[in-house]
Amino acid sequence: MSNEKKPFNLFNFIHGRREREDDLGHDPLDVNAPRDIIFFFKLFWRRVNNIFSLNFLFIAGNFPFIFLLFAMSGLFSQMSTTPASPLFPNIYGALHGADPTPYTAAFNGIFGVQRTIFVNTTVTYIFYGIGALTILTFGVVSTGISFVMRNITKGEYVFVWQEFSSAVKKNWKQGLILGVFDIAFIAMCIHNIIFFSLGEYGNFIVQNEFIISMFFFFMLFVAIFYLFARMHMYLLAVTFELSVPKILKNSFILSMVGLKRNVLGLLGIVVVLVINIMLFEAFPPIGMVAPVIITFSLLYFIMSYTAWPNIERIMIEPYYHADGTPREGTVEAD
Repeated sequence: MSNEKKPFNLFNFIHGRREREDDLGHDPLDVNAPRDIIFFFKLFWRRVNNIFSLNFLFIAGNFPFIFLLFAMSGLFSQMSTTPASPLFPNIYGALHGADPTPYTAAFNGIFGVQRTIFVNTTVTYIFYGIGALTILTFGVVSTGISFVMRNITKGEYVFVWQEFSSAVKKNWKQGLILGVFDIAFIAMCIHNIIFFSLGEYGNFIVQNEFIISMFFFFMLFVAIFYLFARMHMYLLAVTFELSVPKILKNSFILSMVGLKRNVLGLLGIVVVLVINIMLFEAFPPIGMVAPVIITFSLLYFIMSYTAWPNIERIMIEPYYHADGTPREGTVEAD
């Protein structure tokens, strides 16, 4: 093999062909190495071109979400003003029939301060409607991303588009159901955590503060373990022929069995999100570009790297030989 360095080719970089040509006959990575933190960074650097490509596929596949961002941005809304104080209607009504005095002027000056608001237009509502379709695309795209990420985690060479599209065609029904459930459950957890943390429950919260605190910590506990479970959810969908209820059941079991890896994986996800937020606050252009380039696929890479060894150890190695054939006396996972 010639040692002459080949010129950079963007198309080959995106599709991983340069990587395959360079690795023929030798690969500096040991695919059987333990999936620890050191190997994580080695594998990430080795497959970074594939991870970039998957981030693009994630954004393109969830294109309705772009319309949702436009709707939330206010670019297509009408600007208006409204009193900043919720007490203004009461003050205005009480003073409306009274003769103007320095006191009424003072009240109007305090409670009549106006603030800018954005009123939704027809275009805004149309964009919200298109953006809502993300609930139908998210899970389907996640199955394709998870399939490719699983193969990357295993140390296999990947052809991103071919494997992504094949996984989507095969698993889109399960992905659709899991995606709807995933978004709905996360939304429910976020709503309840914020609800109980703010303590906005009328007089009940004053009289039962301890109970509300228990609800808050319970929902926080549920949310954390669900995040552990969802690391395995899409991987199970693309690896085994399981019904959705069994995928969810096995995901929650694996969330507790592989607790150490799950905690480290969740910490990694939090670190990535915090860094992205800090970049957005310090350097908004970079913070906005990062999700377009790598943030989403990096999160999937962390989830796959965290969850696949758990799945392999618990659900594959005890029942299958190294060549993938079932061991004697066992049947394929259901």
